[in-house]
Amino acid sequence: MRPPPLLLCLLLALSMAACVTPRADTESEARRLLEVARALETSRDLKEAAHQYSMIAERFPNASVFPVAVRRAALLYANTGNPGHSDSLSLFWWRRYLELPVLPQEKESATLAVNLLGAVDSLRLGLARQTTLADSLFSLSRKQTNALSAQEKRIQDLEAELHRTAEELRKLKEIDVKLSKTRKR
Repeated sequence: MRPPPLLLCLLLALSMAACVTPRADTESEARRLLEVARALETSRDLKEAAHQYSMIAERFPNASVFPVAVRRAALLYANTGNPGHSDSLSLFWWRRYLELPVLPQEKESATLAVNLLGAVDSLRLGLARQTTLADSLFSLSRKQTNALSAQEKRIQDLEAELHRTAEELRKLKEIDVKLSKTRKR
């Protein structure tokens, strides 16, 4: 037995209604989550606040709060007081922010932040290279110190052996001189 067509139409309409979220609901959800993120930021839970702002920006790219969420995520990820501090995430969100239509002074500030984060990244890379080089030089220095210590020990051993050999030669010479004197008599 087939279900009545009216029941099928009703189920289809309900499933479509569940899949489609009206713009007003999306906007209100984005605003609600933005308030949660602001409360987290106010309570100094910067790691969670940054995560919340980034989630808002990812989930609601068409919401009116999108630019605010992107900017706050960028700022909080750049904050060194944030346990979730991440220059790469901050740079990502600043670059997204630069894609938005914002006021010229805001664009200038965001561009400056991108440039500074790029410079920090370059400095960090240079520091990593310097650290690697210093570690290599330290390792080489330690190897050379060990080699020099081994050579110094070998020289001391050879000097001691030379001293013993010289002493034996001196004794042999004394014996030879005594033998020569006894033969002459």
